[in-house]
Amino acid sequence: MKDLKYLAAFSIPAAAVLGLILRGYWVFFTPFFAFVLVPVLEILLPVENGNLSEDEAKAKGKNPFFDILLYLNLPLVYGILGWFLWSINRAGYSMYELVGLTFSIGIVLGSNGINVAHELGHRKTQWEKTLGKSLLLPALYMHAFLYRA
Repeated sequence: MKDLKYLAAFSIPAAAVLGLILRGYWVFFTPFFAFVLVPVLEILLPVENGNLSEDEAKAKGKNPFFDILLYLNLPLVYGILGWFLWSINRAGYSMYELVGLTFSIGIVLGSNGINVAHELGHRKTQWEKTLGKSLLLPALYMHAFLYRA
């Protein structure tokens, strides 16, 4: 149950989807959420200063739940970006809605694309490294991938 806190990483994409669905001023909810609400919550909520023990870290490293959470970011990032690009022609957005959604999708590409790609770049398997590269592509940030021998 304690590991469910890691689902919070999906709150930013959820905020972007909310903007895509509700439109209007809701298109600015993602920047407001990411740059106002989250920092305020970090100030108000208690801080956990302790690190995991070595045994706990190894156990979490073997738990597939955390890998699945990382892998789910690929369809999520591409799905939200594809939905936004598809809807540009069909939804008849006003200029402020386009601006808000562009910021929102950019935040998703950074938080759930680039950040997760960085984590996957540290993995050992070629499949996970390729997944990481795929997450860098929609942000046009492929040069950020580190090649290691």
